[in-house]
Amino acid sequence: MHQRRLVAGDVRQPVDEPAFYAYAYPEPAGCAQAPIRPSGARYDTAMREWILPHADVIKTENPDAVALEFLQATYDIASHSDRGTKASSDRSRSRSRSHGTASGDLRQTHGR
Repeated sequence: MHQRRLVAGDVRQPVDEPAFYAYAYPEPAGCAQAPIRPSGARYDTAMREWILPHADVIKTENPDAVALEFLQATYDIASHSDRGTKASSDRSRSRSRSHGTASGDLRQTHGR
């Protein structure tokens, strides 16, 4: 059996650190140009995925909320890219207020 070792920078694996990711298929027009949150998140054009480094999440005061914000933002972009994002943004704010944080603490999961 032949195995190929992937290295950082390989077109199939340009992310060289643990990270959260999200993608949409089929990819709506404008994904790469859409503003993404939270800070530290980006769209990787080689992988065609949104990336949020794990280190950026766990160093925050509320990592659960930061991870949820990333997932909600990528969902909003993918599902509302052709209809505008004001309604989804309003929905995100109300959801954050009503739900607080996700169950489980990311820092506990990784021994922090």
